[in-house]
Amino acid sequence: MTPAEKAKWLVNDCYYQPITIYLNVNNNSVTMWDYAKRCATIAVDELIVSTWSWDWYKRQKYIDVQDELKSDYWKQVKEEIEKL
Repeated sequence: MTPAEKAKWLVNDCYYQPITIYLNVNNNSVTMWDYAKRCATIAVDELIVSTWSWDWYKRQKYIDVQDELKSDYWKQVKEEIEKL
């Protein structure tokens, strides 16, 4: 998935739709959309921190790091979430 597709999937399918169904609110709620974006941003921030921590650990153990793109990918996803 591209960062834009992942951002849309995270916000809409993982947060917005379940929240609106669970709370039984209007499916066009701007407030719920903003809330879903905040939730997705928090999840992506956690992934960025986790990826950075794992990369740091591997560097300390002198293991070749091949996953540098992972944190960059999630940073791009976060930027795309902000654009939604």
